[in-house]
Amino acid sequence: MGVFNEEYVAKLKVDVRRGLRGRVDRGRAAGAMPYGYRTEPCEDGSRIVVVPEHAATVRRIFCRYAGGSGLRAIAHDLNAEGVQAPRGRGWAPSAVREMLRNPLYRGEYLWNRSEWIKDHDTGRRCRIERPESEWVRQFDESWRIVTDAQWDAVQAAIGSRSTQVAKSRAGGRAYARHALSGFLECGECGGSFHALNGRERYGCAWRRDRGGQVCNSGLLVDRGALESRIFGAIRDQILVPEHVTYVVSRAIEEIQGSRADRDTESVRHRLGQIEVELERAVDLGVRTGGLDLATRKIEALRAEQSELLEQARTEPLALPPIEDLVPVIEARVRDFRWAFDSEPETIRTALRALLGDSRFAVRADAERGFAVEGYVALPLMRQTPGVSEDTGRLQRMVAGEGFEPPTSGL
Repeated sequence: MGVFNEEYVAKLKVDVRRGLRGRVDRGRAAGAMPYGYRTEPCEDGSRIVVVPEHAATVRRIFCRYAGGSGLRAIAHDLNAEGVQAPRGRGWAPSAVREMLRNPLYRGEYLWNRSEWIKDHDTGRRCRIERPESEWVRQFDESWRIVTDAQWDAVQAAIGSRSTQVAKSRAGGRAYARHALSGFLECGECGGSFHALNGRERYGCAWRRDRGGQVCNSGLLVDRGALESRIFGAIRDQILVPEHVTYVVSRAIEEIQGSRADRDTESVRHRLGQIEVELERAVDLGVRTGGLDLATRKIEALRAEQSELLEQARTEPLALPPIEDLVPVIEARVRDFRWAFDSEPETIRTALRALLGDSRFAVRADAERGFAVEGYVALPLMRQTPGVSEDTGRLQRMVAGEGFEPPTSGL
């Protein structure tokens, strides 16, 4: 299946891009429209249409920025007036910035400027700019919302302000990211909880950037107090050998109770599928004459079949008794406890292992000033020197079984 699927997906991707390119060449929409536009179905695709009430807001944004207003001030005012935002949760400075750079507002539709590629190391998608020679442009006066003069004035202002920011940063020190940067969210609105101006206090970035209409939490927390509260709770409540031993022992019980039957049935089911796929591959090669492709498919299936048969003959992994893992657990706990007394980047590495994609929520608390809530997963998946591969596999399974001690109410 792997060979066929890869070739099919590759062909499908080419076909889809060819179809989108054809839409652009005809002056039709090839994707979602930015604020100020909508699409209407027509005989050869979707026609791009200006939304008059939104167009007035776009012109206002361009005029204000060219007149000296900042991105944050514009976003604040739009939210204060209740102007409908492109997405939920109000206007953000980043949304305003993207509008000011979008040439569609002056009537030029730009397609194929970038693509999204998945980073297999982080699991996240990242945007990659394509060479300008690959960009596809279409111009239509009916798409225009701002004049050339308005557009040019805004681009000149963007360039001037970017130069000023670059000079100011070049003359000063580069701010090192704090240990908690990116790991906090506002418990009131769900927005990012950032180090604010001066870098010694944390507060809601959405309230700062979008205004009090989006978030009414005016909580400001001293950086030292916040780090002390979180790191202390992790050391005292989570990174305790007794707690980790309890989690591992429960995971062993769950794994031993369900793994053997599940694995055997899964192998048996897949072997049956392979037999059917082998017959189909042979039949396809005979009927179509595509012997090379059929041969590659059969070889891949035979290799997978051999691997599964070998797996079925192998004795199930014998999980070590919990008593044998105690020294390993204590060593891992010491490693992580040490990390939270180190440099910010070392702390950040440890936090990424503990939190994954989740974040700590910070909210006001009448008694203690602020409270922190969140969940961490004990990171036992990394190999520790001197630990057997069997234990390493157990550690990965533990991390995926969902035994996650809460750190609520820090």
